[in-house]
Amino acid sequence: MGLTEILLPDREEKIIGFAGGDGRNYLIEQMANTLSAAGKRILIAALGHQVLPIIGEIVVAPNADALLGRIASQFKQHSILFLGKEYQDHMVHGFSLEEITKLIQEAEYDYFFNIVGPADLVSIFSVKTIQELENLTHLQRLFYCFPASLINGELDSGIAEDVAEFRKNFQLGEERKVLDHTTIVSYLTDPEVGLGALLAGHLPVTLIFTGVESVLNENNVIVLARSLLRRDIQSIYMANLKENLVKPATFEE
Repeated sequence: MGLTEILLPDREEKIIGFAGGDGRNYLIEQMANTLSAAGKRILIAALGHQVLPIIGEIVVAPNADALLGRIASQFKQHSILFLGKEYQDHMVHGFSLEEITKLIQEAEYDYFFNIVGPADLVSIFSVKTIQELENLTHLQRLFYCFPASLINGELDSGIAEDVAEFRKNFQLGEERKVLDHTTIVSYLTDPEVGLGALLAGHLPVTLIFTGVESVLNENNVIVLARSLLRRDIQSIYMANLKENLVKPATFEE
C-alpha cells in the first residue's frame, strides 16, 4: 500500500492541513499525485504566508472572489492547482483565514490541501503559531511532520520557529546542545507551551516522523512513540518518504 492509502484509508476527509518540517512538501506532492491519478481535483493553498509552489498549475488572483472563476476553467486542463494571491520571485503568496474559508466553501474541488504553520520547514513551533493552529476549525485532518533526525540531534536555530522561546519554555540552558527524548515528549504533550492541546483537541492530527531511513532512526521513533502512546496520543506513523513507505510507529510492548 502507498502512503496515501495508509494515511487516508477511506478518503472521506477532503480538507486536509499540512504542517511541520522535512517531509511536509513531499507528502503533499505524493498525495496530490496519487489522488490526481484516481481522477480527483486538488486545490493547494497556504494560510498566511508565502511558499514555494510544490506541485500543480499555479493560479493566482488578488483575492478569493477573483480566483473562483479561474479555478473552474483551469480544472478543465489540470487536476492539481496551486493557488495564490500573487506569484513573485518564485514564491506564491498565501491567503488570510477568511479567504481560505471562502475558497473551501465556494470553490469546486475533490480535495483541498491547506499548508499551515510557519513558512519555514521547522517542526517546533512558537506558542503563537500553536495557538493559531488550535483555533482552526475548517480542517478535517492535520498531518504534522517531525523529522526523526531531530531526536537526539543538535539543538540549534534551524529546528525551531523561535529557538530562544523554546529554550526558555522548556528550561533548556545554552549548555544544552542536544534535543533529547524527554524534551521532545514534553514539547509534544505540554498543553501550555507545546502541542499537547492541539494533539488532544477537536482536530484529528496525524503525527508523522519522517526521514526514518536507518535502524537507529526507527528505534528512536518507536521508543518515542511508546512514550506518546502512554499519554494517549494515538495516531503516530513513521515514514521513509523517499521510498514512499509509511507504517504505524506504535507497537505493543
